[in-house]
Amino acid sequence: MIKSIIKNLLIILFYPLKYFIPKGKAIILGTNSPYHYSGNTRYLYEYLFNNINADIFWHTECDHVKKYLKSKGMRYISTSNPLSFIWTLLRAKVVINDGDAYINTFKIIDNMFTSKINTGHGSNAKFALYNFKGIISIKEQINRLQKFNHINVASSYITKSFIDMYLVNNKQMISYGYPRCDQFFDKELVQKKYLEKSIARSFDSKIDENTRIILYTPTWRPYKYNLPILDIPDFDPQDFNDYLDKNNYYFFYTVHSGNKPKFFLKNYSRIKYIDRKNYPLFDINSFMIESDILLNDYSATTTDYSLLDKAQLFCMPDYNHYWGHKNMKFMRDGDFDQSLTGYRESIPGDEIDDYHVFKEKLNYIMGNYNGYLNKYEDKKNIILSKYYDIKKSDSCVRFKNLLEKILCS
Repeated sequence: MIKSIIKNLLIILFYPLKYFIPKGKAIILGTNSPYHYSGNTRYLYEYLFNNINADIFWHTECDHVKKYLKSKGMRYISTSNPLSFIWTLLRAKVVINDGDAYINTFKIIDNMFTSKINTGHGSNAKFALYNFKGIISIKEQINRLQKFNHINVASSYITKSFIDMYLVNNKQMISYGYPRCDQFFDKELVQKKYLEKSIARSFDSKIDENTRIILYTPTWRPYKYNLPILDIPDFDPQDFNDYLDKNNYYFFYTVHSGNKPKFFLKNYSRIKYIDRKNYPLFDINSFMIESDILLNDYSATTTDYSLLDKAQLFCMPDYNHYWGHKNMKFMRDGDFDQSLTGYRESIPGDEIDDYHVFKEKLNYIMGNYNGYLNKYEDKKNIILSKYYDIKKSDSCVRFKNLLEKILCS
């Protein structure tokens, strides 16, 4: 009660100041959690820091991230230094986030002089709104996104879907591609990172250039769930670890921070859980480059991985429950759609429905990699034609040009 009163008093105090204090050339970037350093905004921040005449800040509350940024000579804001934090907010000309909301302490950023930019979070054949009791509602998601001046999508094809789903107007929409994906178009860089496997080796020094890496990226659900791979018939973690060890494979997996599973797959010698709390600097797109196979379900990582032209598999034991859930509202190709077949027909890879099939698929892919890619070439191309404009390989430059116009206005 007391905290709420104090907060409301501070909102009243800063209300006139956010209008009367002139905006400088301060640009504040952040991601969906102040404890992570990843995503589109991370790549854009690092590019802008060296390529634009402005005061660039990253918003973080994580000591590991602060230490990293200090070591690189880059700037950040944090509530650990409240005066600097508030002053920077008051002077901010632009705030940028890749989630559905931006930093807005005491509603300081809610003013007509500060531009709010959403870089986009993901792009694939699934657009969804969801009610999740105690966390967020469909109405809240829509209201949050409507407050941005500019909303970026990875292709103009999906602009209509965003307008229809979030009730925004066409003037808010931009299509620049994703800063995190710019690196995928540099083939020499991709090959170099793949061979080095520096991120993977930070988890296990035994990994070398001959090691094959499987990356598993299950997405959020608006209900309680197990890590989906645990629900496929006959799955045996110890046997799977032995299989990985025998073939010099590693299995890394992440979970969505929005709603974590009830039961996880324990760490084994060849099975590694990437807990974002322990690895706040971890970035999934850089790790994609080091991997060989993506195991996915409904995540937008499918589109990013398609840009790399690498093999994908899909684990969806809760498919009917997910697509038919009462708290989900889906859109496909500009129309709201509860079809249980549409997404399954679009995926650029085989679906695994039991453990033995999973191992068979892995054996086949590793032994016939190009043949497997050819099998799904058409579906991959359809995904990219709709959900990522491959001509936009310079997303950071496009954002820079927009920002320079805003700073001069």
